[in-house]
Amino acid sequence: KAVIDTPSFIIDDMEKLETEFQIAVDMGFDGKLAIHPNQVSRINKLFEYYDLDKIKAIVSQYDITGEAVLKVDNKVYEKMHIAHFKRILKEHGIS
Repeated sequence: KAVIDTPSFIIDDMEKLETEFQIAVDMGFDGKLAIHPNQVSRINKLFEYYDLDKIKAIVSQYDITGEAVLKVDNKVYEKMHIAHFKRILKEHGIS
């Protein structure tokens, strides 16, 4: 199942909007709802880009350590993030 973030009601401040979108990406959401046409292209761009090599490395490290929480580059990854990354890898034909 896809997990979609709530819409942003910020439509005039692109800096705040970008920050909110990036938070949704970092939290592992699969997408974000839009309430204004100006938001759609940026949402699509953020959610279609994945560093597949980095994601694969994080998943591998998580699986190897067996820990509940993994810290990489000052970011914390938990089971929900790894599940999301595994779905992305599967969608791209990477196991």
